[in-house]
Amino acid sequence: MKELGVGFDWNYCFDTNRRNEIDFRCNEYAARELYRNGYLKNTSTLFLLHFLRKARYGIIGMLLMLTVVYVQAAQKPYSSRYPIYEPPGLDFKVESEQGQAMLILETKLQGSVGSIDERFAKGRLPGLKSLKKRWSGVAWRGERVYAQLILFSKEDVSQVRLKSTPLVNCDNVSLGDGSLRPQFVRYVLSEGVLYPDILDSVKELDLPANTSRPVWVTLEVPCDSEAGLYSGKVSVSAAGGIQLDFEFNLEVLPFALPEPKDWGFYLDLWQNPFAIARWHGVKLWSDEHFRLMEPYWRMLAEAGQKCLTVSLFNYPWGAQVYDGFEEMITWTHNSDDTWQYDFSLLDKYVAFAESVGLDDQINCYSMIPWTNRFPYVDGETGDLKELKAKPSEPAYEAHWKPFLQALERHVKEKNWQGRFTIAIDERSEKDVLAAHTLLKKYAPSARIASATNRPPKEIVVDDWSPALRTSHPVDPKIVRKRNETPGLVTTFYVCWKPDRPNTFPHSPPAESAWMGLYAAAHNRTGFLRWAYNSWNENPFYETKYWAKKWAAGDCFMIYPGPRSSIRFERLREGIQDYEKIRILRQLAMVNSNKQAVVKAVQGLRQSLVVIDLDSVQTTPASEHVNTVKASMLKLSRVLLQK
Repeated sequence: MKELGVGFDWNYCFDTNRRNEIDFRCNEYAARELYRNGYLKNTSTLFLLHFLRKARYGIIGMLLMLTVVYVQAAQKPYSSRYPIYEPPGLDFKVESEQGQAMLILETKLQGSVGSIDERFAKGRLPGLKSLKKRWSGVAWRGERVYAQLILFSKEDVSQVRLKSTPLVNCDNVSLGDGSLRPQFVRYVLSEGVLYPDILDSVKELDLPANTSRPVWVTLEVPCDSEAGLYSGKVSVSAAGGIQLDFEFNLEVLPFALPEPKDWGFYLDLWQNPFAIARWHGVKLWSDEHFRLMEPYWRMLAEAGQKCLTVSLFNYPWGAQVYDGFEEMITWTHNSDDTWQYDFSLLDKYVAFAESVGLDDQINCYSMIPWTNRFPYVDGETGDLKELKAKPSEPAYEAHWKPFLQALERHVKEKNWQGRFTIAIDERSEKDVLAAHTLLKKYAPSARIASATNRPPKEIVVDDWSPALRTSHPVDPKIVRKRNETPGLVTTFYVCWKPDRPNTFPHSPPAESAWMGLYAAAHNRTGFLRWAYNSWNENPFYETKYWAKKWAAGDCFMIYPGPRSSIRFERLREGIQDYEKIRILRQLAMVNSNKQAVVKAVQGLRQSLVVIDLDSVQTTPASEHVNTVKASMLKLSRVLLQK
């Protein structure tokens, strides 16, 4: 089925010399593909998958697969069928419109500057008290800031187009062609309701009567820019000679952010290369696959990503995403009880990642998969077999010892010391400690990373990420001790919980920016989220995958293209703010003898101290974020005073 984009080869189903592998593969993929195509509910899938794993004859799975093969064939390539944008759906309730007067001066196209904290419903006209045609903001050199416009009309408007001029100063010095970049925002289903999220690359849209269309505006300031005032214009035109102009004024301060690769913030969004291959209908690990991956991975590197996601074998987390993770290292057990490990794909993937800027930590999942099953190839028969063992069992150590020893040699050959990491996801502390013991015994140069639901009792994990919903608040003494230990990383993560704050399409946009400020407030070194691009069948239409488990949008933060999203850009905004706070604190220490600086630092500290999981349940994240931003700006201006 590799030709149909699901990582399965029909040819070997008829190889009578590989019966064990046939049974296992055909049965497992049968249940998985039936679920993907909607023939089974989640509980049915899990039950059938368990039953078919035990079935002796792979022909059962083959027959079941025939029921979906015609569907799969019609889905190649996915990108030729999609995107199917903006399905019929209910608009969300816009709380900010309550009690506001609707300002509709004309029936034709109108527009206004809006807040990036506000989401505008598609199927209604916005509630505005006035129309604003001018935006003003402040940025550092090397910073990316955002604005939002909202377009609306009481009558149909066709051929709506966007155009912008570069940001220039009074001396006509330009910040570059991409310094002022407008994009239409597309709507997508999230929990059954339409929300604006996709930043589209389309050049022209129609605007049906009595609807709205947000426009996201990115203002990009190069690192080597001169401080000063810059201005530019975004023009919206439409059929019939309609044109709206919006003025943008940006003050660039002399402070500078470093390049994203040098940010101190430790961002870890897990990448899924298998979703790229399926969506674009290309052969996995082909030259075309790597070419298509490049802009996705580069966009992530430009957000300060530090980790590359690698799978040691198939499905380290089970079947929890649409495009399951497959092995990047082939494990072969020979007849003389020796092992062979093929690292060639891993090497190629790491080299590719390095070429696009992901050249830091290599996170390999996992020494403790969710099923405790470890697949391998029988070198004599070619059959796919598996070992099931827990970290406390002798069979576990016997299985991992030769691999870790081979891994240690390979890491040294590739000069990956300090980068290569065995990553573990949500396993018990007992099992993590057992795996850590083996790792340090047989591969001492490798690091260990662990995302956990509870704080560990022992500090043995190099890269530790506790869940926000179950670990808050973490004892500050634990965090302080880790921060004082060279080489340790202490982040936090959100997943399908908590409901608030989070980075779902239906989450208030400021909650994504809030993540970086939470890290700054609680002395964390970064943020983890388990899915950057693990798309469902059609992410342009619906953002939900596992209906009974994961929240909508939990599996991905960007869209095919690549197309960014409001939530991904707001997350990046929060990371920038984290970096700015770090730099401002350093500068303030140098100027701590100035009373005005001390007072401004106290104001920043007070704005951060209220940021926690409890307060954001009752206070909108936008209030937290904007209060901190105001405090940062005040401290910046105080530091600039002579």
